[in-house]
Amino acid sequence: MTRLLLHNVEITLANTVYTVERFKFRRWLELEEIRYLIYKAADRLEAVKHLLAYISAAIDIPVDKLEHIYWFDIYQAYAQIVFLNTPRIQFPILRPISSSKEVVEEIWEYPGRIWYYWVHVFAQSYGWSILQIADLPIEDAIGLIQEILLDKQLTKEWEWSLTELAYSYNSSTNKTEFHPLDRPSWMKRVEEPKETKIKKIPRYFMPVGIIYRGEKTVQE
Repeated sequence: MTRLLLHNVEITLANTVYTVERFKFRRWLELEEIRYLIYKAADRLEAVKHLLAYISAAIDIPVDKLEHIYWFDIYQAYAQIVFLNTPRIQFPILRPISSSKEVVEEIWEYPGRIWYYWVHVFAQSYGWSILQIADLPIEDAIGLIQEILLDKQLTKEWEWSLTELAYSYNSSTNKTEFHPLDRPSWMKRVEEPKETKIKKIPRYFMPVGIIYRGEKTVQE
């Protein structure tokens, strides 16, 4: 059965079978927040703590009961739940951001804020209630989020183009140049990595002595 047809999964823990339904938007956000804590855990013990918290929240099992279950069954349950709830559409907004800069949390951040942020965005854009937003299918919520952010970005770009800050005079060309507003990474084209060309180097660059080239040994 492919993930496109999967709406629930049966998970066996301690000889008990649990049926896990695919999450709606609010619960998915809450569980994704715990997954992020697993990802950024400082050590193994902290990662295990958040992993158990994830399964406990997803299946409604007390953490102290999970602590006595074989670790492979725990990991398998985690993998099944994540697979079941992985978005089925490759939205550009979900592309990972490659950056060497450390993410610094703002002072107004708190656990669970992401849910209230998106409630605010949806309610402001569409006038929906909290219950309507919470019950959205995962893909519908993410797709609409992308459209809302896209609309806001294009509006900002239009407003930017009407200001003097968007233009500067180039003395070398004697022309006024337009500088577009920068876009978030998910709105930019992903460039395919260029193939590295292999070139031979001069013999005098080769090291002196025995050179190992895979299975061959060459005496220089």
